[in-house]
Amino acid sequence: MTRTLLVVEDHALVSEGILKVVTAQWPDLSTHQADDLATALRRLDSAPPPGIEVIITDLNLPDAQGLETLRQLRAHAPRARIGVVSGSNDLDLALACLREGACAFVPKAGSLAHFAEGLRTLAHGGVYFPRELLAQAHAAADADGGGGPAPERRDAAPDQPLPPRLTPRQIEVRALLLHGLANALIADQLGISEETVKLHVRAILRAHGAHNRVQLLLNCARDGLAEPALPTR
Repeated sequence: MTRTLLVVEDHALVSEGILKVVTAQWPDLSTHQADDLATALRRLDSAPPPGIEVIITDLNLPDAQGLETLRQLRAHAPRARIGVVSGSNDLDLALACLREGACAFVPKAGSLAHFAEGLRTLAHGGVYFPRELLAQAHAAADADGGGGPAPERRDAAPDQPLPPRLTPRQIEVRALLLHGLANALIADQLGISEETVKLHVRAILRAHGAHNRVQLLLNCARDGLAEPALPTR
């Protein structure tokens, strides 16, 4: 469980709202705040080992704008999990944030429930991407001809790459991965060990040509993989 959090946000009301959501779940969480990038980088550089574990940041700060904010934070805290809270609900921006290493993209304009879900998913080690943006990515892939058969079908045309071959259990694990669950939560949901989940995750990433969960989400969106229903025990 995450113990150290840095919130980088120049609007005090938003910053306090983030802290309220997170500390309601983890009262003993060590929290830090910064209202500009320079202060955030000083916090990161001065944090004692193991350093800041999770960063929640706005992209547009008084002294930094856009993806450069994310790049600077990543450079100073390469091991931290970074979530972006944004006033924009733009698909291209959200995908760019994931490509730059963010583990979550949480629009400020969404519902409070979705906002809280995104923060909790990030803190628990998952990847969060708004469902409405994932649906837009699927639609864009279909419009560009990048959609194609569902991954479990075996009737792909000869000149198309074969879809990933996954076992029924791996399909269940993938569904939970795409909903942002961390390994421990997947193990609990499916009634299997965390070590078994890790083996399935490695096989799923390899089958989809992905190096990590973020790339898996992007690849599934690119390939038009419909958002799966959550498996039930």
